[in-house]
Amino acid sequence: LRTTAEGKQPAGPQRLPPPAAPDPPAGAPPDHGRLPAYPAVEPEAVLPA
Repeated sequence: LRTTAEGKQPAGPQRLPPPAAPDPPAGAPPDHGRLPAYPAVEPEAVLPA
């Protein structure tokens, strides 16, 4: 069982979201879909062209 457990441990971190999508820096627009306060559509798209 130890061998199986050790094999699963490294697989855990790999399943986590990639570091390419970290929390948005201060002052940057929130990623659409990440914050429930914002709709799935970007606010810029809602504004009239």
